[in-house]
Amino acid sequence: MDSLISQIFNIVTGVAMLLLFIRFMMQLTQADPYNPIVMSTVQATHIVDVFKRILPTVGQGRINLAALGLMVLVRLVDLAGNNLLNGGMNIGPDVLLLQLVFGLLDDFLMMCKVLIYVSIISSLILMFTQAHTPIIMLAMQMTEPLYAPFRRFMPDLGPIDVSPIVALLAIYIVRFMLAQAHGVLLQGLM
Repeated sequence: MDSLISQIFNIVTGVAMLLLFIRFMMQLTQADPYNPIVMSTVQATHIVDVFKRILPTVGQGRINLAALGLMVLVRLVDLAGNNLLNGGMNIGPDVLLLQLVFGLLDDFLMMCKVLIYVSIISSLILMFTQAHTPIIMLAMQMTEPLYAPFRRFMPDLGPIDVSPIVALLAIYIVRFMLAQAHGVLLQGLM
């Protein structure tokens, strides 16, 4: 029974984190606000608008501090809930902060990776069907800033775009380095 409760808890926190991430990325990439998926996500994450009164947007309205703050809050609830549900011991604030920071960074990179996969699949669908659906357009808009740094130094190969592959490789390397740093820091705290 505890396993089922733990799984449900992880699903709920995972969905909340995913919605907040999508909301954050839509504002960061300035996705089309009239896209039906954007409008649905904004409605589903209305709590971000409530927190906007406390945590305003910065960076010319692109960085939504309310969504970031809520992601931190959801991650804290996830850490505390999993610790309680799994019968873990009390963890100190230093370990909690370490888990929070590295967990958020890893979640962000993982969601960027998923977004890149969605973009790759969407571009294949677009290539074969020529259907400009809202999900395809949103995926393209949200991944363009992830690809832009790699396109600056990549050679032009015509219709072949290898920037998603290079971005995935970079995410893999950064996630590996973060996991190593997290392990070393966690071992130093224990």
